[in-house]
Amino acid sequence: MQHVDMFTRPREATIQFSDVFGAIPGMEHFDASSLYDFDAELTAQVRNAGKFHDAQFSIGYWPELGDYGAVLLEELRRYQQHEIQRKDAAASGVPEHPDTKVLRRSVDNAVVAVVNCAPRTHIHQEQNLNGDEFHVALTESGLEVYAQLPYFRGLQARGWIKEFYRIPNDSGAWPEGEQFRSSCVTQVRSNTRVLVEEATSVIPSLDLPIRVAYVDKFGNVRLECAELGMLQEHLVPGNTVRLEMESGKRGIVAHVVNRLTDIPEGEVGLYRNPADDPATTGPGYLEFVRRVSNPNGHTAHAYATLIAATGIESGIFTPAVWRECALSISA
Repeated sequence: MQHVDMFTRPREATIQFSDVFGAIPGMEHFDASSLYDFDAELTAQVRNAGKFHDAQFSIGYWPELGDYGAVLLEELRRYQQHEIQRKDAAASGVPEHPDTKVLRRSVDNAVVAVVNCAPRTHIHQEQNLNGDEFHVALTESGLEVYAQLPYFRGLQARGWIKEFYRIPNDSGAWPEGEQFRSSCVTQVRSNTRVLVEEATSVIPSLDLPIRVAYVDKFGNVRLECAELGMLQEHLVPGNTVRLEMESGKRGIVAHVVNRLTDIPEGEVGLYRNPADDPATTGPGYLEFVRRVSNPNGHTAHAYATLIAATGIESGIFTPAVWRECALSISA
């Protein structure tokens, strides 16, 4: 399918991850409870309702969440497509269920994502640039992602980008000198002549072997592994492994299990989420979780355990630490 055809599909929803939303982050006094669980909201939205709706999420305190968000949306689109294929294969001549019709319309329409965090630095000032340029990726599932280059890393590492374009700052996509470009960048859908084809090789790679990619409201952590194949000898259920970080104060011993309920009460464990891509090579996620009977309000969760292992006092901790913090898993 050519990009012109892709951009003319009706827009079902626009999902925006940006530093312009939410409160001004108090980085010197970061509170982990301020993390918003957009993974849960989007997943429940799509699986229960069968479709996407417009949403906005703040990532100012942790811009790398935008990279995770783009991968999540692609995974949810793939889930929808798989469900349609499964339902079609099981069709028995009875009238199509109304919920399936909703799902089918969603798959036929466009989901548009914006990931934005591009502070204008002194380098932009010296070079008379209006911030980092936006790019747009069309993925294997048909998702459209408008973002700066760093936020395509997860999609590119998984080989999910089908077409990739640059949106030049001086292309006329917005008024000259427009500061709030992220508010109108998706209007390029109706003005595709401004797009410049770009090689995906300009996208940064996943530079950490294991990184903290996401944390949910219960303090459960998603670790992104650049190459799962390098860890297979350690990821055997029943093993215990040591999770360590460069410059960290101490390692963390974790149980390797098949699912959350296999972790002993009060202890931490690692496992592959059954909802994730089952591939055992290439990039993928691991769940790092402390199992407790009542996770609501539990303060010694897995994320707090990781923060403590950095040696940084919780009152001054900021998730910006994770972009520099390489983790390792060993026997």
